[in-house]
Amino acid sequence: KPYLLLLQLIDQQYPRSERGDLLVFLSGSNEINAINDVLLEYARETKRWIVLKLHSALSAEEQDKVFDLPPPGVRKCILSTNIAETSVTIDGIRFVADSGKGKEMGYDSGVLV
Repeated sequence: KPYLLLLQLIDQQYPRSERGDLLVFLSGSNEINAINDVLLEYARETKRWIVLKLHSALSAEEQDKVFDLPPPGVRKCILSTNIAETSVTIDGIRFVADSGKGKEMGYDSGVLV
């Protein structure tokens, strides 16, 4: 729900003619999929947003959609894991929201895990 409020706030505060996309960092694909469903409904209703996902399990073709320019008056909302923090630059990002959560793989030699 807080991410839906972000889209609504941006719609209220910034004119459609003013370009600026939203990048949201989330912990993983499960969280991305859950939030995607809510935001897609809002995007369909308002016709002001394109909601895209970005994580490593997507095909390269799906990942490349985040680089496409949206039509005039439409913003992109990109729901991403930390894949977008260091490995890609996406033009047009004006707003960033970070859930503060992330998943990392590691190895602890003390417990061999």
